[in-house]
Amino acid sequence: MSEPIEWRGLVYAAITVKDVPLAATVLERELGFFRRDVRLGAETFPLLSVGESAVVLFPVGHPFVEEADTARVHHLALEAQDPEAAVMALTEAGVAVTPEPMPGLEGMRRWRIDHEATCGVRLCINEPLDYEQGVPRFVEHIDHFGVANTDNEAALNVFRDRMGLPLESYERVVETTMAVETLTSNKYGDMQITRPPVIVGGLRAEMFTLGDCELEVFEELGPQYDPDVHHGQPGSTAQDGGVIARFLRRHGPGLHHMALKVTDIAAAIDSLQTAGVRMIDPVGRPGARHSMIAFPHPTSLGGMLIHLVERQAL
Repeated sequence: MSEPIEWRGLVYAAITVKDVPLAATVLERELGFFRRDVRLGAETFPLLSVGESAVVLFPVGHPFVEEADTARVHHLALEAQDPEAAVMALTEAGVAVTPEPMPGLEGMRRWRIDHEATCGVRLCINEPLDYEQGVPRFVEHIDHFGVANTDNEAALNVFRDRMGLPLESYERVVETTMAVETLTSNKYGDMQITRPPVIVGGLRAEMFTLGDCELEVFEELGPQYDPDVHHGQPGSTAQDGGVIARFLRRHGPGLHHMALKVTDIAAAIDSLQTAGVRMIDPVGRPGARHSMIAFPHPTSLGGMLIHLVERQAL
């Protein structure tokens, strides 16, 4: 029986975008990520780091991010204290891993984990890369990577029980509407009837710790429908749930977005808007874990879906 895996954190997240220079510029200039280029064979790609983690941007359709036909978070590269031991432990736990390493960024070895065994989340075990931290402006570190999922009990089984990632917390968010009927009579007076609340949207979320960020796995609980998105107006739980449901219908379970922890969400929104970044949420709105969140529009980021998070540490 293998020893528990000693995960050391996230090496990088591979994100596919429609416009690599645009996305890299916003992350570096407006959000304070530190940039350097990394090699993959004869090509180079921008690596942007903040906190203890980093993202690497690839154009949609590049062979390294196979099956990525749209802008999205493609895969996460995890660092283990002993990669070979981690491969053995996962295999024994019933999580399939490529037995032999493949070449990765900067010639580092990586072992790909079967995403069919990890709720559609593409993961690999990767040797570490050296990179510097950015000078903090608004972003402290990557807060989490959102995962759209259909069965969070299965997520608990694989991420907590088989892979050994700590469960940071879990949460249930439900949005309801309540109809009130008013009857008015010139003879018999007025009467109000309050109908039972009706769920219009809901999310279940489990958060698993990975270095200085989390995997935030969402299961949509409310009615499944395509969301009515009103750009320039704050979103809602029902809208968020609808976005998750639509993503699942189009792509199946898997990585959905990246969230960045900021010190002052109002200042971050103002800075992004001043730089010409279009915001879905022009002001922060309540999010998971007693936070305030705001989504920039993906078109201002080369198709990359991110959101800002401000919350106090417990």
